[in-house]
Amino acid sequence: MNEESSHARVQRYNKYDVALLALIVLVLALFSGISKNFLSMFNLTTLMINFSILFLASLGGTFVIMLGALDLSYSGVLTLSAILTAILLPLMGLWSVPLGIGLGCAFGLANALLFVKAKIPSFLVTLGTLYVSIGLSNLATPGGLSIPLAGQLDFLLGEVVPGVHTLLIWALGLAGLFYFLSRYTAFGWRIYSTGSSESASILNGVNVGRVRIMTFVLSGALAGTTGILLLSYFGGATSGLGANLLFIPLAVVVLGGTPLSGGVGGPHRTVVGAFLIAVILNGLNLSGASPGVVTLFKGVAIILTTTIVSREIKSLIM
Repeated sequence: MNEESSHARVQRYNKYDVALLALIVLVLALFSGISKNFLSMFNLTTLMINFSILFLASLGGTFVIMLGALDLSYSGVLTLSAILTAILLPLMGLWSVPLGIGLGCAFGLANALLFVKAKIPSFLVTLGTLYVSIGLSNLATPGGLSIPLAGQLDFLLGEVVPGVHTLLIWALGLAGLFYFLSRYTAFGWRIYSTGSSESASILNGVNVGRVRIMTFVLSGALAGTTGILLLSYFGGATSGLGANLLFIPLAVVVLGGTPLSGGVGGPHRTVVGAFLIAVILNGLNLSGASPGVVTLFKGVAIILTTTIVSREIKSLIM
């Protein structure tokens, strides 16, 4: 890459960031004008909770997309992990927490092996395991049965900073941790390298198959962790726990600046995408928009981000 092309790519990415920032300011101003309650403390707290859930549900998938692959199983895996943890809590106590995360790792490993070893496209593999996890969740909670907690996981979301919901602290803490992992560790740079050019990575001694396997397992572990945090937040688990997180995390990741083609972006950009989507969804709900309008927005967001943003960002630097 010559100096001129590098400079041009930096300029294009800077333009995208400016446009994204302008869009955030615009929607904030729009919904502030539409509803006087938009900037109320209660609604801002609700907004931060919604942002946290969107970000946590998108974090693992961010790394898989950085590889140039997809993990569509995330919402099903986090639901099943939460249900398993809720079932085992009365029997095993807090030992059920690592088992819930371990279940996520197991799904991540299954996805990885089918993708890497069996050469099945990640889209098809993870779509299949999505339905497997949803089916198992439905079997474990027949008739939409809710599995309530008795406060065993309250410590996960106990107040740390007065006035700040602990779910937000989890989200920002994990964002910082995994930003460091992606930008300042060999594993992180191997993910970028693999997503950018598989052949170049192999020539540079990167074990591409191992990187892909580790990344899918990481995604599964984060799905399990998110499921357990949501289990604590909602005080119970049902088969519909991740129903609203089926495909919208894909739009969150790509809109933030991590294209489906891989090799660029990262968790720091998912923070931006999650915040923008959370603001729009919160504003629509607060303004009295019907559920159909909210669903319509989600569909449009997925279509626009996957067709336009990916095409524009692939040639840019990280």
